[in-house]
Amino acid sequence: IKGLQPDVERILSERKQERRRLEERHQEASDAQRKEFVDLAQVQLREAREKLAQEHERSLEEEREVHRRRAREEFDRLGGQLAEERARCAADLLAERRRHERA
Repeated sequence: IKGLQPDVERILSERKQERRRLEERHQEASDAQRKEFVDLAQVQLREAREKLAQEHERSLEEEREVHRRRAREEFDRLGGQLAEERARCAADLLAERRRHERA
């Protein structure tokens, strides 16, 4: 049995080394997978941020367009009222002149 001890110790040492190599490979694979997940998450996050920024800009542009349309409608409405008021004033002025001419 004492003669087998060096062989047993060598086999045990080889097994420990093999186990360490397997553990290192497993750790490397885990690290690589973790890095892939982190990279993927960063890409997805960047894409989500870009999409959100685009949606926000689109929303702002829609809001600007609504305000431009409302301002244009208000301008047109006030312009119409002003034209009506001018026409009324012109008619009143003409009527007043005619009255003065008759008098």
